[in-house]
Amino acid sequence: MVQTTWNTYVARDFTKLQYVRHEPIDKRSNVAVILIHGITAELSHQEKFADALKIEGDVFLPILRGYDQMSKRGDLDYMGHYDDDLFDFIHFVKKKGYEKLIVIGHSMGCANILRLLNKNKNIADRIVFVSPFFSPKPFCL
Repeated sequence: MVQTTWNTYVARDFTKLQYVRHEPIDKRSNVAVILIHGITAELSHQEKFADALKIEGDVFLPILRGYDQMSKRGDLDYMGHYDDDLFDFIHFVKKKGYEKLIVIGHSMGCANILRLLNKNKNIADRIVFVSPFFSPKPFCL
């Protein structure tokens, strides 16, 4: 069983962005798991997924810009905005002192992770792709 809490972090452009934290009720972990949602972001499904993970860890779900309830809806301000927000969020979680970081992408979230890996191959200790959608436009890592 996990406990779900809503929080915010500050991105590099000083915008407050939301994230959800699912953590085991009974103990704190030294492993952080970051779930990157796809185009549709049904929170109830993400919570069930976090509860079903066979990883002992605190699970974080950043709500991508444009999906949250605090900032404007719709388009991003520039190409690469998601990437910058995710990089900032990963750095935010790393600063909490976890010993291990696992990043899991779902659907289009996998493509977001691929772009991050293209910039920094050591972004996490482990990367997992769940039901990936990869663009037909090839690029090299």
